[in-house]
Amino acid sequence: MNVTLKVLKRLCAELRGEERIMQSRITPKKIRRLHEKGLCYFLRDDTDTKVIGFGALWPTKREGWYELGTMWVSKNYRCRGRGWKVFEKTSELAPSDSVLFLITRSMKVVHMANFYKWEEAPLWQDSTQWKKVCEPWDQKSCEASRVLPKEGRLFYSMTLD
Repeated sequence: MNVTLKVLKRLCAELRGEERIMQSRITPKKIRRLHEKGLCYFLRDDTDTKVIGFGALWPTKREGWYELGTMWVSKNYRCRGRGWKVFEKTSELAPSDSVLFLITRSMKVVHMANFYKWEEAPLWQDSTQWKKVCEPWDQKSCEASRVLPKEGRLFYSMTLD
């Protein structure tokens, strides 16, 4: 798929309007890098002229671990199963033998994670896995910006020992 700078700028403008998305990563440059590595999914409208959904696998400091994040569907296209498609297609981009995790406070995403049999981690903010995977700035910036409030829920794509 051809993703021009104009398309990326338009997508970033849409994503910045969503309060539950971590804003520090929403730049055309960062999304272009993900696209070049095959770590993001763009859902286009029926005419293939507009991006109406997006999902990303954000690399972490732990090799082979990715955050399934920035899952988004344009407000005019929601409630038609497109969020499920973004979740599924983005997850499929993961390299083999990788571990995915997501953090959400959206009940729709919680339902998707449960449907795909992802494991929920209780007390995730104290989780050693969370601390091993995410940079300290992630935790602090999320708490400060309220992107990941205490009621947020953490899921892993596999069972953790």
